[in-house]
Order: sequence, then C-alpha cells, then structure tokens
Amino acid sequence: MLHIYIYLKVAAEITKFQVKTLEMMRILLAHLMCLLLAINPSLQLINTKADVLFILDTSGSIGQSNFTIMKNTAANIAGQFMIGKDNTQVGVDVFSHTVKTEIKLRQWNWLPLLRYYIKNIPYGSGGTKTYAALEHARKSSFTKPNGDRPDAQNIALVMTDGGSDNKDFTCAAAQKMRDDGILVFAIPIGSNINEDEIKCIETDSSFRFAALNFEALKLSSFRQGIARKILSASKPRTG
Repeated sequence: MLHIYIYLKVAAEITKFQVKTLEMMRILLAHLMCLLLAINPSLQLINTKADVLFILDTSGSIGQSNFTIMKNTAANIAGQFMIGKDNTQVGVDVFSHTVKTEIKLRQWNWLPLLRYYIKNIPYGSGGTKTYAALEHARKSSFTKPNGDRPDAQNIALVMTDGGSDNKDFTCAAAQKMRDDGILVFAIPIGSNINEDEIKCIETDSSFRFAALNFEALKLSSFRQGIARKILSASKPRTG
C-alpha cells in the first residue's frame, strides 16, 4: 500500500507542476526508485507545525565539498519532520556577499522532493554578509507571499564558518528577528567563529549547536539534537 501511495504522490506532483521535460521526469522517476529501495516503514517523523528556514553560508571560505556537507545536513534535519501545509514547512536561503532564496517555505510540501532540491542547491562564493541574510529572512522569506503562516512558529537556522563582514550590523539584524518573534539557531562550524557575534545571532545559548568541524555535521546525534530542539521550540503563536 505504501508503494502505491508513493506512485500516486509522484503522479500528483507531475500534474501539479506540469512537468513536461524529460529531465524533470527522469529526476522524479529516479528519486522514486530510490524511495522504493530505501523506504523504512518504521521511521517515525516528527509531527509539529513550524516554518523552518535554513540560512546557509556560501562564502569563499566554505568551499564546494563543505557546502555539500551543509546541504546534506539541512536535508537530513528536514527529513526528520512531517512536511506539509498543516505540518512543518522548510525553506532555504543562501548568502555570501549577496542573499538568495533557493527554496520558499510553501514551495515543496512533499519530503522527497524537498530533500532532493536542498541537496541540489548550487554553491556560490564571496563575502559573508550575515546581516543581509538575516534582514532578507525577516523581510522576505518569513512573509505570507513566500508561505509564512501566522499560526506557525518561525524558526531560522544560521549555518556559518566565520564572522560576518560587519558584526554590529549582524547583531542589529538578529535583534530585529527576535523582536519579530523569530527563534534563531546558531550553528557555528570550526574555530574561526566570532564568539560575540554568535551570541548576538542565537536566541539564547540553548539555541547554539556548535560543530568542531564540517565532519561533525554528519553525526546523527548532532542532527537529531537540532531536530529535537526545533520540536520543543515549535509552539503555536498568534499574529
């Protein structure tokens, strides 16, 4: 029965997005085969209502291979939740000297496709304008046109390997996030972190998940700890 459900879900996605290209069809069918081979009926997904935004650093210090680890970490954390308009929504922004929304909160409501597109976000390079990323998240990503819901807790997860181009700007932008009720996770990676800036970014110390290096992001205990914290933080809000 589960296999039949997956086939129907793929067919629904093809119809919904009017998939007409052979390339998109190939992607969907290949992903379907992966699902059928790797499906785990005993997997218990977290059922909570939250709007979760990953904010990923793609500055020059990251590099392609480390960015792949970051993407896989985000996809794995997202994969622990029930995804949908009445459950958890996940979006992804990337930043360096510019900021770009790669996945809107309302864009993918089926977990396999969400994970696929997270893992296929391209790497960019440049500076580290963390403050611009926080402002973009507050003013654009967490807005109704991009899928923000007034009855879901807004949660941002900032993954970075170093200090921003302007700590004072970053601290001011993070304070505005808190003023708007957005809970901010800080996920600092490595030893080149500005400790004072991380304190500015995080909602409080319980929202910090520091990784010794990029390899530490691969630890299932690390990813599960973040997922559990998202669950505990995702209480309903009004607004």
